[in-house]
Amino acid sequence: MDVRLENKSLALPENLRHIQLEDNATLEQPLEITPSIQGKNMELQFLLFNDTEKEVPYEDLRLWINVTKEA
Repeated sequence: MDVRLENKSLALPENLRHIQLEDNATLEQPLEITPSIQGKNMELQFLLFNDTEKEVPYEDLRLWINVTKEA
C-alpha cells in the first residue's frame, strides 16, 4: 500500500507497509495522517498493488482534503 499527498508518498506504520490479503478479503485499519504541508483541495491517495504488478495500482481511493494549522 502507498499513501500519497499531492503525489508524494507519506510514511506508514510498519504494520501497513506490506499487506497481504486473500481474494475478496477486507482489511479495516485506522490510520492517522499528519501532513507536513498546508493547502486546500489537496489530493490524498490510497494505492493498492498486487504481487505481479508493483508499478501500477490495481485499486485506488482518492480524497480531496483541506489541511490547516492545528488550533
